[in-house]
Amino acid sequence: MATKKEQEPEWVRKITIKSVTGGITPEVFEKLVKVKTMRLLTLYGIVGSYKTKATDYGESIGFLGEFEAVDIATGGVFRSMKAYLPKALEEMLHGILSTGGEGARASFACEIGVQYDPEAATKYIYSIKPLVNPVAGDGLALLKAQAHGKALPAPKADK
Repeated sequence: MATKKEQEPEWVRKITIKSVTGGITPEVFEKLVKVKTMRLLTLYGIVGSYKTKATDYGESIGFLGEFEAVDIATGGVFRSMKAYLPKALEEMLHGILSTGGEGARASFACEIGVQYDPEAATKYIYSIKPLVNPVAGDGLALLKAQAHGKALPAPKADK
């Protein structure tokens, strides 16, 4: 079975759904209404910190670290040191980093999709499908575990 050759990554200022896929254009929305759900991109990241800012749409969190996104439709590969992510993923990563203490890092891999939702203000919502469980820890511990093929201990559940 032939596989697609991975494209050379294009460096972009920030990873967003729009910077990777072109966004939810009228043409994409028209197709979405018919098919109800679409896969948009695969995202891999190691997050080291975040910055919160006020926007016209409310508070937004920008993550700093290493990110790679692959546009599922085109195979285009994008890399950046900054990412603005859908709210559900934003809240999960913010929670990991804000409770992880000094030097906390989080690594994750997921697929981001979009679903038609006539009840939503935009008429669509984003979906997140984790490809691995997010891992929290300090950057050096993450690297050492990967280098030695060892799994990190599972995160402790909140009581």
